[in-house]
Amino acid sequence: MSTNQDVSEMVLREAEVSEYDSPYIGIIESAVSRTKEASVEFQSNFGCIGSEIIFNGNGIAVNLNGQWIQFVPKEPADLNSIIQSEQAVYEEDVAAFIKNVLADNITVDIVEYITDTSKERIKELKITEEDMPDGCYIFNSDEEVIIWKCNAETVYTFIDWNGDFTGAEPPEEYTTTDIEEFQKNNFDTWIFFKWIFKTFAAVLVLSNTFNIVMAVFDVSQHVVQQSAGLIQGSTAVTPEALENMQAQLEAMELGALLGIFLQSFFVQFTMTALNIVVFVIVYGRMIEIYLMTSLAPIPFATIANREAGHMGHNYFKSLFAVGFQGMLIMVCMAIYAVLVQGIAAGGGLMGAIWTCVGYTVLLCFVLFKTGSLSKSIWGAH
Repeated sequence: MSTNQDVSEMVLREAEVSEYDSPYIGIIESAVSRTKEASVEFQSNFGCIGSEIIFNGNGIAVNLNGQWIQFVPKEPADLNSIIQSEQAVYEEDVAAFIKNVLADNITVDIVEYITDTSKERIKELKITEEDMPDGCYIFNSDEEVIIWKCNAETVYTFIDWNGDFTGAEPPEEYTTTDIEEFQKNNFDTWIFFKWIFKTFAAVLVLSNTFNIVMAVFDVSQHVVQQSAGLIQGSTAVTPEALENMQAQLEAMELGALLGIFLQSFFVQFTMTALNIVVFVIVYGRMIEIYLMTSLAPIPFATIANREAGHMGHNYFKSLFAVGFQGMLIMVCMAIYAVLVQGIAAGGGLMGAIWTCVGYTVLLCFVLFKTGSLSKSIWGAH
């Protein structure tokens, strides 16, 4: 317990007359919440991790930003103070899960209620918009169970959803001092039907997991097949283009032909590398589909759960993203075919070849982007 007393001068005097090299016994290495007691050496229940500590009188002194503050053990409370603390009235907003409600106490698990205005806390916990569909997030780092004592003067305010006490059609707040009314509102028989329905829905989804996955890919495959009609032309070299190239080569001198030979060798190596990249992208997508399908039961099992359901929802979005990535690949190939067909060899043979190489590099780049673009469209991450 802090006394807020500055004992810096006393600590410095003790350090000067100390027979040891350093009077400090160590630093605070860990901390627990204020409601708990330190259980290991160099642990505090007031934070200040990394601060130096020293024995001082009947307690310790802690170096807080260059200022030594006295801390003393908390004295055990006498009977009068215990009675006064039990009779005291505390007003505090606390978010908690109700674990149990008895005649004289309520067992709760304290949680942290985070709204969309808590920007720093959202950034610290890396909370996304999908984690806060209602503009709030309940963070429960550990199960810290607390028992609140109740008496005849305890006031309970809750929402009467069924109108059992208010008799009103729309839900209204209801205040009472009868704990039995609070127990009835807190736990009603309808929750059993909710559990049965959620269990039935979870079993139904898990039993048809692969049917649902295959349905997603059947739909995406149909879309991909329809988009194949976008490719109207061919990138093959026509006989007329070959005759034009032959005529240009015959008109060139030996030095120019040697330069074209060297450039063609480099272009051949480049095009081979680009073909490998396109091959890896297309077949990598197929392997990704197989891997996602093999793990489908795990995220599908979380869909019916309120806290972990975002895993199943995100997996479902990822399925559509991977499936419809094929359509984006077909669109890229259609654009590539149109660009290649528009290359004119009459302006220069090597210029046409390097233009084709540039279009192929562009194709590889946009194929790499199809995955992230499809996920951003479907909101998957």
